[in-house]
Amino acid sequence: MTYELKKATILVVDDMQPMLALTASLLKIFGFTDILQASDVEKAWSLFCIKNPDIVLTDWLMEPDDGLDLVR
Repeated sequence: MTYELKKATILVVDDMQPMLALTASLLKIFGFTDILQASDVEKAWSLFCIKNPDIVLTDWLMEPDDGLDLVR
């Protein structure tokens, strides 16, 4: 069974811009094409509500809210 990653939407959340860019680049190499990026929990939640991503990758330690706040 093969997975068509280009059909999946993924949301990447990280407050460190270099890490956010690196993660998005790696996901593109793996075949994802619909990659949403947010640098804080507020933006991530807005994107989550609008786009309903299939996968969420979030940094655990961010300020003022962290990745656990987002997934709760």
